[in-house]
Amino acid sequence: MSGREIVTLQIGHYSNFIGAHWWNLQESTFVYDAGNEKGDDCVNHDILFREGITFQGAVTYTPRLVAIDLKGSLNTLNRSGGLYEDGREDEVKWSEDVTLHEAISGPKNEYLTDLEMECEESTSKRKFDYSKEIEDEDLLREAKREADKQVFGPKYYELNDGVEVWSDYMRTYLHPKSIHIINEYMHADEQRPFNVFGMGQHVFSDPDVFEQVEDRIRFFVEGCDQLQGFHILADACDGFAGSASCFLQYLEDEFHSKSRLTFGVTPPTLPDSTALDRCNRIINSALSYEKMCEYSSLYIPLSLATSLWKKIGAPQKFPYLQYKPELHYHTGAILASAVDTMTMPYRREDNSVHIADITQSFSTLGRKLASLSSSLPYVMAEDEQTFADSLMLLGDKSPWQSLTPNIQNTVSPDIQSCVVRGIPDILKSRNSSLLDKPSDILQQYLTDVYSNTQNSGCIMKEPCCVSAPFPHIFTPDINRLGFLSTSPRLPKQGVEKVPVMTSLQSSSEISNLFNSLHEETSRFNIRKNHRFLDEGLDEDAFKVVLDNLQTLGSCYNNN
Repeated sequence: MSGREIVTLQIGHYSNFIGAHWWNLQESTFVYDAGNEKGDDCVNHDILFREGITFQGAVTYTPRLVAIDLKGSLNTLNRSGGLYEDGREDEVKWSEDVTLHEAISGPKNEYLTDLEMECEESTSKRKFDYSKEIEDEDLLREAKREADKQVFGPKYYELNDGVEVWSDYMRTYLHPKSIHIINEYMHADEQRPFNVFGMGQHVFSDPDVFEQVEDRIRFFVEGCDQLQGFHILADACDGFAGSASCFLQYLEDEFHSKSRLTFGVTPPTLPDSTALDRCNRIINSALSYEKMCEYSSLYIPLSLATSLWKKIGAPQKFPYLQYKPELHYHTGAILASAVDTMTMPYRREDNSVHIADITQSFSTLGRKLASLSSSLPYVMAEDEQTFADSLMLLGDKSPWQSLTPNIQNTVSPDIQSCVVRGIPDILKSRNSSLLDKPSDILQQYLTDVYSNTQNSGCIMKEPCCVSAPFPHIFTPDINRLGFLSTSPRLPKQGVEKVPVMTSLQSSSEISNLFNSLHEETSRFNIRKNHRFLDEGLDEDAFKVVLDNLQTLGSCYNNN
């Protein structure tokens, strides 16, 4: 155990879509070779994962994760955290209580079917002593499979129509204590939707229900040597926002000295056809922003909608992506790649940065909210263009797109944490002098372009691995290694890995976010919104929320 652990909470269906991609992205970079030497610019996976060892000595990892969702939201995933159930749990022994991906009855898409076959082959090889002939056949079959990958690339999966819920593409092992299901509400129930902030609070007002989640959190916390803090991914515009506020308050009370970094997530497409839909979205957002800022060390709202208040803005555009904003499977992947990249500075092997360094530096003077932007992919030409060349070609143009609604990056930030990952050695610089180190190049770029900003830059070796089950959202001129090419990719050839750049910022523009949210929320007479009143929100409490939003916005006024 390396220490500096972080426990993650995913509260809500969209949060779990993002989380499933996030764990897949991380697992795709696992190296199980104990003799493999890791550099300081590599990720220490022990920070977010806990280790398990099979009876045969094989190492696997499960996330330190508590995921909350509604009844009917799991599909092929059972509550104990496994996807593939073969009834042979007693044949695999773990140093900790860990559940394998296990198959249950129900429809499985092509990706899960192939994943099940891989698990069965792996289990068979562990269980039986093959004859030399069978071993040779296996070696030949494996060699052919690897040769096909070298020629054609990994198998191409088209999952747009095969993903209904987040477990339909999750391949990561989960611990039996990871999943908590809210039984009082059904997923996608149009007759009784879970879409009011107070509903989420009410569910966990039952001490017995709250204790079930509390026990799960404490289980993962007590397994840590040196807990850094918590990641919280929470849906911000429905009943899950109320649930998140309950557990954020609990974390502040019980683990006050630990950092709580919260990502409030909202899909870019939501019900918006009626005045009631808009009312629910705006009031839920106001309540969640106010509470999450209060109980988090730092709050980062995320959505691919460019605005969320008076009306839902157009989906964010990326120059080298062609995604479908109505698919959580697509938008969750984009946000997961940004979260994975942004959090890398305090997940490095060199232990040089702590999560508190981020949360404290961005939350001074009452500023509890920050914005996140991303360049997916960070574009470099395949013709040996260097990292410095790619930055120079940007000129005055921003390299990233905002992932925080109502933020357009029109002003220079007061503070910024920029992360770049996946720059190949051959493209880092033209020579090996110290002045051409990628970290120096990045820092010089930030200093030149953001001269009045407190800048922090971080270069990470590992690219973002976007092979299956990551969706095929890259334009044809991005080659399979993630670089801009003059030749389009072959049909049915996916992108395997890409460079990514993110920027976490705090700027005066955030005051506009709070002010616009306050303005739109103030238009509603809470006495006429009976569903909120029925769930415990009275007029006085509503006024306090509005006042607090104004106060939060005033903290970003540099005057």
